[in-house]
Amino acid sequence: MDTITIKQSIQNWISIRENASSINKRFEQGNCFSFEVPDYMSTSDDVHVYPGVNEGVLLFFVIPAQYDNAAYEDDISTYTTVCTVGFSVGGGNDHEITSAEAHARILAWEDYHETWVVNQIATIDGMFEAFSVAGQDFECKEVVMTLGLKNGEGKQLIADLIVTNDKSDVIVYDDFTHPVPPYGSAAMAKESFYLLS
Repeated sequence: MDTITIKQSIQNWISIRENASSINKRFEQGNCFSFEVPDYMSTSDDVHVYPGVNEGVLLFFVIPAQYDNAAYEDDISTYTTVCTVGFSVGGGNDHEITSAEAHARILAWEDYHETWVVNQIATIDGMFEAFSVAGQDFECKEVVMTLGLKNGEGKQLIADLIVTNDKSDVIVYDDFTHPVPPYGSAAMAKESFYLLS
């Protein structure tokens, strides 16, 4: 997919961010997607994950943060992986979560996302525009990323993106992800999400 279509697809998502019916219609298409870690990405690279809509189809666009800027404008499609959604039924360090927690978050998405979308749109931050995912969450060549809901401050549910690493002998669920908005400083600043421009 070329850069113009990628950016237009992301803008299509932005244009429906305040329409709960349209958002939930897209989420009926799936809650997860597979991502094959490209050779040009190191595990130290943070990754930006953008939802997008192309011809009515929900897609996710994954790009290492280091390539998500104006310097790569001409080659941005080379570094962006287009991922189609499907369905999935749903540790050892500060970004891993247990299997039980991962499944609880995935099931929370399946059970509550329609109501959550309506409530989230009414907040200051609104619906997410992207996710920032730590490169260290990618422990295998191919991973599955699944939408979930987790408890935030004051028991408010916030969007989550759980990275499942199937290491053959063990499955590891990583969760060092942040939905944006809200934006933060430096790597989490809105300006660092070039594909939103």
